[in-house]
Amino acid sequence: MAAAEDSAPPKVPKQVLEDWGAKTTFGVIAGMLYGGCREAMIFSEKEQSLLGHHAAEVEPRLRRNLLRAIMEEKVLRISRGTVIGGAKLGVFTGLYCATEQYMALYRNTHDTLNVVAAGSLTAATFGLILPGSMTWRLRSAFLGSVIGATLGVPLGLLQSFLAKYSNAPEIEKETKQQVSVQEHDSVGDAIRRLEDRVSSQKSGN
Repeated sequence: MAAAEDSAPPKVPKQVLEDWGAKTTFGVIAGMLYGGCREAMIFSEKEQSLLGHHAAEVEPRLRRNLLRAIMEEKVLRISRGTVIGGAKLGVFTGLYCATEQYMALYRNTHDTLNVVAAGSLTAATFGLILPGSMTWRLRSAFLGSVIGATLGVPLGLLQSFLAKYSNAPEIEKETKQQVSVQEHDSVGDAIRRLEDRVSSQKSGN
């Protein structure tokens, strides 16, 4: 029973789930904005022909129909790019954050190794879903794993540096509280010793 309990996966705290959900949601929103803006900046052949130098020579009715068709196609392209961009970036963001947080829970520490593992796994997964043969995908996954691990080292060091200095005020505050508690306890002990001495003198008299 004890061995089974030790080998059980660590329970995920609520704060970790909330942090993962917030980061994944941010990734989805960023992907939607990127995909929508990318499709909005692409001009189709119809748009290029309408915006050309000879657009004024087109009949008004034909130009109106062409504008309507272009707008409909534009809206559909932007909607598709928004959905696909949000889904792709959201999946990779969620995978990265989930891997990093699981490594932190499993190893019970937050360091560069967690970021390296998360970056390597995410980049390898991206390489596997690329179009091509299975050999090409495996090669892309291996190359992505190496690139993700390489980029994860400076990112993990930067994250550890920022976390260290962001937690410095809290550590200093806790240290001051502990010192104040110790001083309060020492003062209380001195007062109690003085009271005991006074009471012993009164009882002796």
